[in-house]
Amino acid sequence: FSWRLYGRSVLTTLPPMMDAPSLVFRAHGAALRLLSGDAGRHFTGLGQACRAYRNLTQRTKRRLTHLDSAAALLRHITQVGVDEFLVELENEIAAMAPTDRTPRAPTPSRSVAGATPAAQVPAGFAPPGTEPGTPGVFLAEVAALKD
Repeated sequence: FSWRLYGRSVLTTLPPMMDAPSLVFRAHGAALRLLSGDAGRHFTGLGQACRAYRNLTQRTKRRLTHLDSAAALLRHITQVGVDEFLVELENEIAAMAPTDRTPRAPTPSRSVAGATPAAQVPAGFAPPGTEPGTPGVFLAEVAALKD
């Protein structure tokens, strides 16, 4: 799959089993080149490009912003940083009162009509405390990615 802009290929064919970071970087670069090529100017990032393209839909702007954030995280992540974050998280959880440790049930606004009931979701994918037959938060997020 590739797009052509001004006679040049913007996104080359993706190998079938590409790792997630490579997909993020490739999509980020392709989107940035597509927007920069169309505008005829250099953008330092997808956030700047979104601000320049005021007529993009909110959905597209949100997705571009998420893509920009994901690429930034991947550019700057280190093992030391991950280890420090996990220690912080573990300490915060340990400091919580037992009643504060129970995750909240998904709100109706995050439910997705027609989503697979939590009882049919493989173990580990439905949030703790989700009632059988109720779509889980994970399912809502997966459905949102399809938009």
